[in-house]
Amino acid sequence: MFGLAEDEITNDFWKHCSPHPQDVLLRTKRWMHSQEFTNTLLFYPREVALQRMPLGIAEKKSLGTEYQEHVLKYSSMMRNPLFSLERAAEYLESWVNGTVAPNPLLDVSGVCVFSGPLQAGPIVVGNHRPDTFAVAPNPIRLQQPEKATAVVKSYTKRAKIRIVHKAAAQAWAQGVPWAEALQIADKAITSANGSAPPLKFSAKGRGKGKGKGKRKG
Repeated sequence: MFGLAEDEITNDFWKHCSPHPQDVLLRTKRWMHSQEFTNTLLFYPREVALQRMPLGIAEKKSLGTEYQEHVLKYSSMMRNPLFSLERAAEYLESWVNGTVAPNPLLDVSGVCVFSGPLQAGPIVVGNHRPDTFAVAPNPIRLQQPEKATAVVKSYTKRAKIRIVHKAAAQAWAQGVPWAEALQIADKAITSANGSAPPLKFSAKGRGKGKGKGKRKG
């Protein structure tokens, strides 16, 4: 077809052919045999994949009453004569009350990764097989080194505290004591960023309201 007498399809074979843009089959085969655009995925059982993941990846949990109050506050704001968005407010209120959403409010399962320079392979959850993860075994640098360094240096202490508390809340929702969750989250963020010294926390448990665990330093 291309004037070549090769029995096997190799990278050299596809390198010299220029398929028509509309030839989906040839373009797909070329992509599948190109080492520049493919990466092997390994499927592990869920419990094995979770053990291979770095600290800071956990299942999302419902945000509960605090988020519901947050949504209701915005719905009441929408009823203000300045906006008069009655239908939007009614939708949000019915969503919080459970009459619209078939599932509990924000009670979803998935993989959440801390923000920051991502230098590891992607981790994907298969919707058809929730008991397995597809993990790229080889590290992949997704950002240029200078950009990643700039992101790390841009982390301030206040931003780190916010990320640590968010991560600790996820571990706390899984049953980890609040003081221990803070230490685990801080250790994970510090080792990932390497830009700020570890934070100091008190050993008090998590309280109610906005004062979720007191912090020193």
